[in-house]
Formats: sequence, structure tokens, C-alpha cells
Amino acid sequence: MMFFALLAAFAAYVERSQVIVDVFTQKMPKHIKGYMMGIFMVGFFALGVIFVWGLYESALDAKEFGKTTQDLRISMTPIFAFGSFLSALLAIRALIESINIFRTGEFYDAEETGA
Repeated sequence: MMFFALLAAFAAYVERSQVIVDVFTQKMPKHIKGYMMGIFMVGFFALGVIFVWGLYESALDAKEFGKTTQDLRISMTPIFAFGSFLSALLAIRALIESINIFRTGEFYDAEETGA
């Protein structure tokens, strides 16, 4: 359940996931910060695609070899498959956010909101 919660949280809040260190970014112009955030979102997209691929391969492997959880003997196939689905949501959200940032230049800035 923690695995699902973490992947769902990544997908839900990918645009707010950056830890901003004020010392490095406080004097930067907003357009440079936006460009950097867009690049980070493309990186999250790539990370999501890698997660999808790895979890899908794990689901196929679990199905082929009959892998189960240690204590409850639940099949690992649906667990890995749902994790792959949640990772796909992360990749899609990150791609959409990066396109929006590069197109409009607007992004979530924790420094401005005080969060």
C-alpha cells in the first residue's frame, strides 16, 4: 500500500515536487527558473517511463515464474501492473507539465507562495 501511495503522490504533485534552495535561485530571473523547471519535468517524464518499463517487466516476470508475496502469498503480478499504471500517470503528468512550462513559462514557484 505504501508503494501505491508513493507513486500516486508522485503523479498527483509532480509540479510541486522540486525542493528549491533559495540561495541558488533567489537572484535568478523567472524565465531561467521556468526553463530549469521544464527540464526537471522532462527528467521526471524520463524517470516515469523507466519506472513503467521496469515494473511492466517485473509484472511479466512475476506472472511467468509465479512470484508471490512472502507472508500472504498474494500474486505480485497485479501489484507490479498497478505500479506500472501509476508510473505511467506520473510520466504523462510530467510531460504535460513540461509542455505547459515551455509553452507558457508559468510554473509553480514555492518561493512566491511562501510554501
